[in-house]
Amino acid sequence: PERQGEAGFYKQWFIENGFALSYDSTEDASNAHFFEGEGDALFLGKKLFVGHGFRSDKMFYQSPLFANQSLVLCE
Repeated sequence: PERQGEAGFYKQWFIENGFALSYDSTEDASNAHFFEGEGDALFLGKKLFVGHGFRSDKMFYQSPLFANQSLVLCE
């Protein structure tokens, strides 16, 4: 929540640089699930170990973005 104000600037940069957004928390904040970033996800072989708790929402990992990943949820 403390960094929500940054989202619009990042969104604008990615769009201006030709990236397609597959998830946009700025569209519907009431339905947004939060992911803090790289520090909460780590590949080991073909498995993706993902953390959740106060920084990242467990529900974020149910996104279609992770449909083809072998996830290991860590608290």
